[in-house]
Amino acid sequence: MLKLMKNVAIAASVVLLGFSAAAQAQVFYMENNASYTKADAAMRAGELEKASKLFKHAIRGPLRGERLLAAYNNLCAVDLARGALEAAEKACSGAIGENRLYWRAYVNRGHVRAQMGKRDLALKDIRKAASLRPQSRLVKRVLAQIEGSATLIAKAN
Repeated sequence: MLKLMKNVAIAASVVLLGFSAAAQAQVFYMENNASYTKADAAMRAGELEKASKLFKHAIRGPLRGERLLAAYNNLCAVDLARGALEAAEKACSGAIGENRLYWRAYVNRGHVRAQMGKRDLALKDIRKAASLRPQSRLVKRVLAQIEGSATLIAKAN
């Protein structure tokens, strides 16, 4: 009888903990989505300063996985569009730091570095993206564009 009561008490505790953890996770998830959603909406509306601030806020929160990578990548694109090249490079590097196989961040960082005049680093990033995603038309196009501009600069000198 004592063993049965003990098992019932343990089962009840596990059930209560499960409900409590699920409720907390749902709150964080919804709050997390709200920050990211606001940043995404600001980006689409062309409010780049606001989008940059909101993506930075979302990244500091509990974002994880694909959503975190997307936030870093979008922050990189927004900061590139704003002309904040060092911030854009940092955001792309943040995505790569989270997932070294995230080819989109290499493409975007390649764009940023090309704008910064860091052609060798830009080519290195785009070539890394090409090794990760060899069939991507986007990667092939960007690689040709950056290689072409490097060739034009070399010919001009």
